[in-house]
Amino acid sequence: MRTHQLSKLFWFFLFVGGLFVLIIAGAVIALPAPAGTEPEGAEAIPAENVVGQAASGLIDGRFPDDNPTAADLAAGAAPAATFSYVTIAGAALQPRNSANDIVYASNGCSYMATGSSTGLLSVADFHIPDGSVIKYLRLYYYDTNAAAGVDGFLTRYAPGTATSDLISAGSSNAFTSGSGFVVSSEITETVNNASYSYVLIGWPDQASSTLRVCGLRVAYYAPPGWASFIPNVQRP
Repeated sequence: MRTHQLSKLFWFFLFVGGLFVLIIAGAVIALPAPAGTEPEGAEAIPAENVVGQAASGLIDGRFPDDNPTAADLAAGAAPAATFSYVTIAGAALQPRNSANDIVYASNGCSYMATGSSTGLLSVADFHIPDGSVIKYLRLYYYDTNAAAGVDGFLTRYAPGTATSDLISAGSSNAFTSGSGFVVSSEITETVNNASYSYVLIGWPDQASSTLRVCGLRVAYYAPPGWASFIPNVQRP
């Protein structure tokens, strides 16, 4: 008798669990965009710009943070100032809160295994020349979660006094195709290394292997003459 009752309970819970999975799989839950990377959420951030997921983001066959190739120029593309880049792999990110765990997946991607809200943040610093002009942030991600997305931030700190999330970009919540990238809208931020520090932040909506940060790329204009400057060193 007891075995029969246990069997009925097993099939009941199996049915309820299957029904729950079907409901979740058939719905796309629109999650609100995060307010900001500070726990207080003091500063609003620009809206997501998902041009990396659609052909509408292309300009003359390129994304806005891409330099024209030799073939582009030969085909008549308008020349433009040349971007320099700094790229950080997701594997280089570290949890901002040491109580939470980050896990390496593959191909440079990592994900948060524990945490919630700003506890899901992972951070890496980066360095570009003083006087450079930052224009775009590109986020590389892996997303197979139909209920959530992955965000990237470029954030500026005035150490000990102020925080500014300069730009963000993220995968749309409905995106489930795996690897992808997204390019932010354009900004103009002149780097001031004397007054500020700059960091790149990955922020998945959930602690899950289905939401991975694979890389963050900053496109910037180097200051004039920086790349060609070579100190004049003479032998004594």
